[in-house]
Amino acid sequence: MLRTKCPNCGDVEMDPGHVSMRLASSGDRGDYAFTCPACRKHVSKPVTPAIATVLLSAGVEPSRLGEPDGSSGEPADDTPRPHAPPFTLDDLIAFHFALEDDLAIVDACVGDP
Repeated sequence: MLRTKCPNCGDVEMDPGHVSMRLASSGDRGDYAFTCPACRKHVSKPVTPAIATVLLSAGVEPSRLGEPDGSSGEPADDTPRPHAPPFTLDDLIAFHFALEDDLAIVDACVGDP
């Protein structure tokens, strides 16, 4: 079990499988994230070398900063897509309702344990 702090609940304990960590390929920066088991709030914090060491020794698998699957250390591609369909009012409404579905957000952020 890992112990960390939730800004709402204080000290919380969780399984290392519920913590994600992203590190830059240089190893000089990164972050770790989790969903608080008490209040279900998504928490993201910068990772220090000491915290990274603890998380790695506990079994947290790091990914590369910028790529959720860890396949590359390059920043995420945020190039505009001129041929992509425009973001419509219907898209905005669907996004609004998706944000109100706490379980869907948790599933999207954490995935299946």
